[in-house]
Amino acid sequence: MLTKRIVPVFVLSLLTFSTSVGAQVVTTPATAPPPEAESEQAVKARKELMKSAFALLEEVSSEAPSLKLAENRIRVQMTVADLLWPYDEARAREMYKTVQESLAAIIGEIDPGDPQVYNTTNLVSQFRNEVLHKLAGRDAKLALEFLRATRQPQLFHHGGDYKQPDQEAAMELNLAGQIAAQDPKAALRMAEASLSKGVSSGLLNVLSQVQAKDKDAAAKLAGDIVKNLRPDEFGIDHEAINVAASLLQMIRAREAANPNSAQGAQLQNMGGLVVDEAVRRELIEKIVTAVNGMAPHRTGNAHGLFMALKNVMPEVEKYAPTRAATLRRRMGDFEKTIPPQQRVWQEYQEVMQSGTLDAMLEAAAKAPAEIRDQLYSQAMWKAVNENDYERARQIIANFTNPQQRAQMLRDLERQMPWRAAERGNFEEARQLLSRITSKEERISILLQIAMVARNNKKEDAARGFLEEAHSLVAGRAENHTQFHALLQIAQAYGTADPSRSFAIVESAIDRLNELLAAAVVVDGFGGQDSFREGELKPVGGYMWNEMVRQCGEELARLAPADFERASAAAGKFERSEVRAMARLMVARGALLSSGVNVYGHEGGVMTGRRLRDGAFPTSITVIRN
Repeated sequence: MLTKRIVPVFVLSLLTFSTSVGAQVVTTPATAPPPEAESEQAVKARKELMKSAFALLEEVSSEAPSLKLAENRIRVQMTVADLLWPYDEARAREMYKTVQESLAAIIGEIDPGDPQVYNTTNLVSQFRNEVLHKLAGRDAKLALEFLRATRQPQLFHHGGDYKQPDQEAAMELNLAGQIAAQDPKAALRMAEASLSKGVSSGLLNVLSQVQAKDKDAAAKLAGDIVKNLRPDEFGIDHEAINVAASLLQMIRAREAANPNSAQGAQLQNMGGLVVDEAVRRELIEKIVTAVNGMAPHRTGNAHGLFMALKNVMPEVEKYAPTRAATLRRRMGDFEKTIPPQQRVWQEYQEVMQSGTLDAMLEAAAKAPAEIRDQLYSQAMWKAVNENDYERARQIIANFTNPQQRAQMLRDLERQMPWRAAERGNFEEARQLLSRITSKEERISILLQIAMVARNNKKEDAARGFLEEAHSLVAGRAENHTQFHALLQIAQAYGTADPSRSFAIVESAIDRLNELLAAAVVVDGFGGQDSFREGELKPVGGYMWNEMVRQCGEELARLAPADFERASAAAGKFERSEVRAMARLMVARGALLSSGVNVYGHEGGVMTGRRLRDGAFPTSITVIRN
């Protein structure tokens, strides 16, 4: 299904920049800082860096058709299109169109009976989300076209009387929320269109974003949402319940929004929305109708509504006086359904959130046994935050659960070294570190302390802690945690000692080549299939993808310092699909460091500063099904 071969059909010429880029240069907003003055040597170095980056893009793109898996070819195409957009938007659009066609072809071949159908739909969803994230800030119309052209069928259905959320509608609303800051009118149109299919929680994000730009438009959208709420469906429609409860907090009587009152201040912090009196009345009446008519076995689904109603009973008395008594009785019945432990916990919330340490300990000592350890846990961390470690140890001794007591002591031991470093006492931090016996934990804490030292301009101390961390994992990483730590060490060395950082990453790549060669042999025997047709699948969540990503990101950071070495290091990956992605990350690092500085969007048009001069002739292969 996903192995359909993709062949190159034609080659796109990358836009050649001249000294005056002319009409193709996007305008720089008046608020953007002026381009900094560069020496002739710096300009030349920057141009050479970008030329090398584009050449690398061309090389990777030309090799992409040889990849076996369609998803690996699509991944390359997506990445190249994203990098190309600021330099040749027309070409990037065509490449995104190719990605759209490829994904639509995969979606069209989805077989609900395929054992891998869940993985396939997740993969397509991941690709769609990535493309939408990139396009949302560039061209809302193109993003919406892409979304609608790659709709996925709803394959999984819940039984019973549960109303399943519309995933496609949710994605459209998520997109609307992303574009609202640049084009609130377009976002509002998308939200209104979504309402024709029902009320969903994504509307709240759009509402919040639109409100920041146009309060009248937000008030209208809120009114339309209220009109579309159906109280008779609250028992099965969890999203509608959440929307209603949230709106009840956002839409309050004008007098309640007095900033001089505690309640009014809270409402203002929540972005209180001013709407017509009729809209407020309709919302409250619908919620009261839903709660009063809800079957007893459904009240657990409406927990948010009950909690929200408790705060607005005076308004309920005002807008629905004839049903207030029934509502109070229903709320009393609801209180009885709350688990005893939760009811008890509510009694202690205030003291745990704002009380003194002594008050918290006094409350914990008197609390029922089922929540006592939880209260002591909060008190312990308050003591830690006050740097009273001795008292924190004393509090831990009160824990009744021996496993939890031991875990809290370990957590305390891990906190103390870097907290000492935060206070500037690095010698104390080193002494406290001696209590940590786990190699992985020592490395993690050493890296934290090194970062604190560097932030405090203590470079010698920072280097000493880095050296110690590196010595613990020098040579071959023994597990995933140590591998991750090794690349964190490389990142820490990055700016101060790029050569040292390069050496660490290169050794990590050698190690990863060994691991990947072994992994493909045993793939499928460890409970997770990471490869298909001999290639690593580009699905987030696999350990191997994460390790490759970490190496690629560090090479991307190092690329501006030494592009040739970074490119050569990425080329050391033995697997073609891994090598392609690592090299694309190197190209991205070079381009982002020297070319585009995007400041924002105005009127739906991307604005920012492009390459100021230079010409980089190359070509980018477009891959099609």
